[in-house]
Amino acid sequence: MPRPHQLQVLALTLLEESLAEFTQAGFLALTSAKNGARGFCARFGTLEGWTVAPLARSPPGCRSGPTT
Repeated sequence: MPRPHQLQVLALTLLEESLAEFTQAGFLALTSAKNGARGFCARFGTLEGWTVAPLARSPPGCRSGPTT
């Protein structure tokens, strides 16, 4: 099994805050939630990294707008 990506300190803080809010909202922070949050932090690093990322870098399911 590959070693997990080493996150930067700022990304680790974002990860901890995200999982804390997730838990406060009443959800269980299972492995899938943790891995999703780690993947976000590894790819974008910060919330600002998400907002400035070009749309072409977004995962395919995130490229379309809301459906009616």
